[in-house]
Amino acid sequence: MAPSSDPQAFREALASSKRVVILAGAGLSAASGIPTFRGTNGLWKTKDSKLFATPEEFNQDPSRIWQFYHCIRDRCLHAKPNAAHHALASLSLPSIRARLLPSLTDPTKPPLLITQKLRRPLPARALPAPHPCLAETRLLAARRDARLHPQDGLPPVQ
Repeated sequence: MAPSSDPQAFREALASSKRVVILAGAGLSAASGIPTFRGTNGLWKTKDSKLFATPEEFNQDPSRIWQFYHCIRDRCLHAKPNAAHHALASLSLPSIRARLLPSLTDPTKPPLLITQKLRRPLPARALPAPHPCLAETRLLAARRDARLHPQDGLPPVQ
């Protein structure tokens, strides 16, 4: 099939596809109010990443770092799906095997597989999180990973 910018040709190609790979960036969730890190209004445009994304800063002031990422997780938890999320959810049909490859990937984990059936109304958790690393925390002292939930609050800091 020759490359095309025709929307109808894209719809037809997609409709006949059995396998789909979705390359997604942080901008996918920006319309839901989730800030990107490096975009035009990204977090690192207003904050110095070195103050929030290094082990040294965490060791100096763990409470500040926990609070920063807790606010981001909380914002993600309360965000509503946008049109792009709904479009991706429409690919979760039994006849289509879709893989979502977010730009922030964890090389230790396989790509996210969209397997859930599309329902109306769209359930809040119809798609896997594009950036699951925000919900995962590495407990360095315990040498294990943990899953943090915003309702759990911030972990105790010693």
